[in-house]
Amino acid sequence: MARSSRRWFDSLWDEAVPVDLARLYEVIFAPYSPWEIFLRILYQLYGEEVAELEKEDKGLPLTSFQAHGVARALRLLRDGGGAIVADEVGLGK
Repeated sequence: MARSSRRWFDSLWDEAVPVDLARLYEVIFAPYSPWEIFLRILYQLYGEEVAELEKEDKGLPLTSFQAHGVARALRLLRDGGGAIVADEVGLGK
């Protein structure tokens, strides 16, 4: 029995594909900033929900002040790396 087990193991070993574990752990343990971790958490919590809402909301018209707010937020994201959407009546949060 031990000999057939050994042959079975050896045949599996011969068919195995090498894996670079060091590279795998490099990715897993790469240093991330608190901001990157925060964004990843938000994505994990709300990513699918946001994607579904985006599908549903396609084609919804924005008022001029809503469009202005979106443009300003995008500019702040591009230039400063972040934006906060504050409460305003009719903003549609």
